[in-house]
Order: sequence, then C-alpha cells, then structure tokens
Amino acid sequence: MKVDEQDYEEEDFDLPDESDDFEQIDDVREICDQVVWNVMKNDSQVYTLTTFVRANKIICSLSDTDLNIKYNHVCEHVNQLSCPKGWRRLGGSCYYVSNITSTSNEANYTYSLFHSNHSQLMQIRNSIGLFYATYILTKNNFSSLMLNMDPQMIKSELISKKKSPNPFIRLGKRIAELLIDDQSKWQQMKENLRETRIKHYKLQTKVLDELHAIGLRISKRSKKIKKVVHEKKEKIRLDYNNSDEYYHDGIIDDYFYSKFNESRRTRL
Repeated sequence: MKVDEQDYEEEDFDLPDESDDFEQIDDVREICDQVVWNVMKNDSQVYTLTTFVRANKIICSLSDTDLNIKYNHVCEHVNQLSCPKGWRRLGGSCYYVSNITSTSNEANYTYSLFHSNHSQLMQIRNSIGLFYATYILTKNNFSSLMLNMDPQMIKSELISKKKSPNPFIRLGKRIAELLIDDQSKWQQMKENLRETRIKHYKLQTKVLDELHAIGLRISKRSKKIKKVVHEKKEKIRLDYNNSDEYYHDGIIDDYFYSKFNESRRTRL
C-alpha cells in the first residue's frame, strides 16, 4: 500500500520506540486509537495513515493486507467521530441548521419522517439551553440531534462577566470554546442545577406537608387548594341469631345501592 510522501508537521503522540515489536495486533490498535484523534483537526484519513506510518517506520514491514486492516480500523473510528453530511460539529456533538421555517410540530414530523423515527426536537433560545442539549446528547449517546437555534449564538462573542449575572460567561470566549474547554465550569453548572432541583423539591414537600397538617390539599387537575374529605367506611355486622332475615337483606341492598350511585356519579 502506497502512502503519499509529503512532509507533515510532527505531532506529539505517546508512541513506542521504533525498536519495539509490533507483532501483537493490540499494540498496533492502541497506536491507531492515539493517532485517530488527529483527524478531528485535519479531516484527512490519508494524513492519519501517513502520520501513523512515518512515526513508526517499522510498521512499513507489515504486509499490505495487515496495513489495510489497521487502516480500516482507523477509518471506523473516524466515521464514529465525524458528523453526517450537511451537519456541523460543535464540541463533541453535531448540529444541523435548516433553512426551512416551520412550526415545532411540523419540524419534528419532518425530521422523524426523513431522518430518524426516534428523533427529539429541541428549541435553543439561550446558552444554558445549548449546554443542556449537549448534556442530553452525551448522556443518552444520541447519534444525532436537531437543534433550532439562532446562528448568532455561535458566531457572536459572549458578553463580559461584569455585565452578566451568569458566572460561567467569560469575555471573548464563544459557546463552542466553553463546550470544549471549560469542563470544570460545565460540571459546576450541573452541580448548581442539581442543588436548585433539590431546594425546589424540599420546598414543595414542605408546603404539601403544611397543607396536609391543617386538612388541606392541592387538586391535581385544577391546582386549587381544597379541604381533605375523609370518607368513613360503613361497617355492616349481621346478627345471624336474629330471626328477621329480611331486615338484613334490606340493609345490604340499601348499602350497595348507595355505593353504586356514588360510583356512577364519579364516572359521569
């Protein structure tokens, strides 16, 4: 297999010495895993293979079949890291900007029909929403995610920290850079969101407990505060020693008839 003999800048890879033995396929595969990340910057599979061979000249002694196997292994990794045609990369995710204007329901239907049956549509209106979309994409290992966002969010620089109450925004940094570099800030923001959800849950539980203590509750449908009504179940005890058996039959009939009317009113 011939490789283009062009001069490329040497990259800093933690590769074994040329005198090492490459008979074990796992050793070669480990080198592939290290070199393949260079494709993210250069977008060239030929460049990856050239760097791979030039940095380890002893690999040139491998047969064409073995070298093709290693190259195909690299290509598999490249395909996993590359975006589909027409999509753009943002951090570790891919996004698609459509020139078609439509409602959310129409866009979701169109995307589900032509792209994926299990698609999820998100509308991004601010930087926090973009962070959340990236988090969902990574957490659920989605292969694609359709984003509806303002293109200026990516092109324009963020406002300074002094003018914004958001502590995660820095002067001169763009959203893409924040998604790639500021891992500590992203982790800190997730912790703040988690603390906010915990505080909201505790406050909600406290309010419900206080209402329940004074005999009130919040209706699930109308969200109005109503009084708790405790229905006492009527217990029927039959005295079999009583000779008037028809008397007990009348009590039982009246009891079940009243329960039937209550259930009927509930259904209506």
